[in-house]
Amino acid sequence: MHWLMVHDQMPEHVICSDKFLCRSFVANRIGEKYLREIYDVSRSVDNINFHRLPETFVIKANHDSGSVFVVDDEKTWKSVKRKLSRRLKNIYGWEKGEWAYSYILPRVFVEEFMPGPIVDYKFHCCDGEICWTQVIYDRSSGHPREVNVCEDFVSLGIHFDDQFILDDTAPDKPVSWNEMKELARILSKGFRYVRVDFYEYLEKPSFGELTFWPRAGNYDSEGEQKLGALLNFDTSFSRPIIHDFFGSQKHGFGR
Repeated sequence: MHWLMVHDQMPEHVICSDKFLCRSFVANRIGEKYLREIYDVSRSVDNINFHRLPETFVIKANHDSGSVFVVDDEKTWKSVKRKLSRRLKNIYGWEKGEWAYSYILPRVFVEEFMPGPIVDYKFHCCDGEICWTQVIYDRSSGHPREVNVCEDFVSLGIHFDDQFILDDTAPDKPVSWNEMKELARILSKGFRYVRVDFYEYLEKPSFGELTFWPRAGNYDSEGEQKLGALLNFDTSFSRPIIHDFFGSQKHGFGR
């Protein structure tokens, strides 16, 4: 992943790292039906009218990692507004080498809420091929669990992310597993590496996000090398073109 940060830079990395603009990329490739409804989007959280939104909703910043909040009452809304207002002022990405985020124009957007329990299906892919899938669940317990599976949804018995508890057995295979796999292949085509995230909502795939450098490539687990060895991409040429392409648009892509 560190090699990719330096040697593999495309405009598509910026577009797809933007959690809002990415929706157009996804819709063009697989259709809008896999996207959850958007209720509002703005450069400022102060422009979002809380009283016109559903009883429960999700609000996100488009330009960083972790700025995702579930809101179900006015007290929570006021707290979230303060947090997002601060985060919209931050230029994210450069400190860890995740350069694409620093070209994103910060915004917030309000998205349809999915009732739990939520299971993440994170497909680690190389140019249309699924290398393995990371399944994360039981987040609501405060002790989320992880199992890494092959395409047959059988556990590989490898611990990848030390932020999660390793589970030996995969949870029940989702009804839409085969459809998810096909969509992940389509969305990852043309990228040397990308993690394609899905959820299952009403027994259908629901798109999450595209991530090109999960945790900035800084994993600390015994499975890092084992799973990393499954990533098979071409390192025979570089394409670090981002600075020439965007020029003065740094910190303002999409203005």
